[in-house]
Amino acid sequence: MAHITTDCFLKWIKDKELDYPVAFDIEDATQKVLTNKQRTDIALAFMEKVKAAGYYVMIYSSASWLGSKLDMDRLKDYDVWCAAYVDSEANIKKYYDGEYGIWQYSSSIVLPTVYTSRLDHNYAYKDYAKIIRDGGYNNLKKVSAPATPDIETPTSDNSDVIDLGDIENWVPEVGGGVEIKNANMYVHAQLPAIRYKEVTGVGIVNNYRKGTPHPYQVSIYLPSGSVRKGWVNEDDCRKPKSDVFTQI
Repeated sequence: MAHITTDCFLKWIKDKELDYPVAFDIEDATQKVLTNKQRTDIALAFMEKVKAAGYYVMIYSSASWLGSKLDMDRLKDYDVWCAAYVDSEANIKKYYDGEYGIWQYSSSIVLPTVYTSRLDHNYAYKDYAKIIRDGGYNNLKKVSAPATPDIETPTSDNSDVIDLGDIENWVPEVGGGVEIKNANMYVHAQLPAIRYKEVTGVGIVNNYRKGTPHPYQVSIYLPSGSVRKGWVNEDDCRKPKSDVFTQI
């Protein structure tokens, strides 16, 4: 049965270019009657066949299932997407103490310019878009070398600082949305700074450190699938013109 499901799935995604991993979701109530071995056998049968077809595949489940209903030693060759709606990563360890590449921490994010209903939200701890493109997975052509961006003298010597120019809309709090349009973006992780011209994208405020020159850490998700992350100065950003972004 697992192989029939896998064949159907591969038919659905045939020729689609996917910037992020494909995932096997196992957490259905009907699967609780199975043993850990049976559930793991099903997951492996699916993921091994999808991987052999040239896709970057990972396993998705709740922290409690990952910690108690699967043999994670047998799944160690695959990245983990862990769903855990807890207030900190430390609390994930109460249910699952293993490694994970993505943490789904909420199902209640609202970004009206992206989608009109609630969205799951995640932290990715790897640059999966780059890994997949560089590796030529998911029907994407292997990238030999990235294009060289324009280089300019940095406006700040703070490492890992992003100067976004004008933020079109944002909510300056952790979990708040960010929208930029045709902005110059400077990344100061190296000298001289890298300048990206006319950047447009949406993102989220990840962190806040009070009393620092650049208190807000943001991730900007670009149309290319890549992510730019860094710290921004609140004084350099325009306040939202309207309540475009909401968190519930």
